Amino acid sequence: MDVDSFRGLLTDAGRRAVDHATAALDAGRDPLAVAIDVRRDAGDLPREVIAAAITQARLRQRGRAKFGGAADRMWFTPDGVEQATRPEVAERRAFRFGGLADTWGRPARVADLCCGVGADLRALAAAGCAMTGFDRDPLTVEVARANIESLGITGATVECVDVETLDISGFE
Repeated sequence: MDVDSFRGLLTDAGRRAVDHATAALDAGRDPLAVAIDVRRDAGDLPREVIAAAITQARLRQRGRAKFGGAADRMWFTPDGVEQATRPEVAERRAFRFGGLADTWGRPARVADLCCGVGADLRALAAAGCAMTGFDRDPLTVEVARANIESLGITGATVECVDVETLDISGFE
């Protein structure tokens, strides 16, 4: 999956293709039959987007082990679903940052370096932090941005930058 095919998933037709593939795989359908059905029903979606939709459906199934039902609203990359912080761990960390607001009289400004698909951003937002995620992979950044939107995360942004070159002054 590349950035352009991922962006194709964010269209109405792309979302329908992901939903179709997810439902069919959840029903136990053979992955090859699912691919054929999605291709047939996808209209004029490019082949790359159709392939990405099927991949995304599989990733969402895997993501449920970590994120439960929220995985069905999330977007993943193969590495991202494996490397994403489990919600319990992210919440524990975020609680500590969120507690700084009382001490400082303002929300903590957190730089999430190598933010991946944005799993920690969700917990940090719930803890009242202001945060910016950073990752150097353009696809991962697009996925994290899509997760911010689909999960209704407020107060978060994601930037594409190599964190080794990043000036993190101004962050906690």
